[in-house]
Amino acid sequence: MNRQICFFLLLLATLAFAEPVLAQPKVTLETTLEKEVLTMEDEKFVTKFVEAGEASPGDTIRVTLTLSNTGDEKALNLVIDNPVPDGAQYIQGSASEDLVTPLFSVDDGKTFKNVSLLTFEITLPDGTKETRKASPDNYTTIRWTIPEIAAGETRTVSFQALIQ
Repeated sequence: MNRQICFFLLLLATLAFAEPVLAQPKVTLETTLEKEVLTMEDEKFVTKFVEAGEASPGDTIRVTLTLSNTGDEKALNLVIDNPVPDGAQYIQGSASEDLVTPLFSVDDGKTFKNVSLLTFEITLPDGTKETRKASPDNYTTIRWTIPEIAAGETRTVSFQALIQ
């Protein structure tokens, strides 16, 4: 009988300190790089994006980020920062805005703002500083904040850039 009581107390202690298995999100990120090509279909020229083995100056590329939540709980407030590739210039208006307004950085991701508020500072030859409105050739990083990705859901964001 004493043995049964000890076993029962041990079982209770184990259950009391066992960590519960909690549902949680599991988000994976996949990046795809494609380049724009002109092809002939049905006797018409058609612009398509195909997997980019390499890109040359003058090529337009599309960077697509695919987020998949394979967990069993929704993922909240995901922040995705993606640099504009070196040697490329962001194409104005090409960042996807599916339920999310992208923000942009001109300082390699230190600060982000809406395009209409994006500025940068330069130092003039006389040493004075001047603030200028940023343009796409100044953008270094794009940020999307995705409020929610449900369990089992996949979301994509993308932008295009011109290879210099």
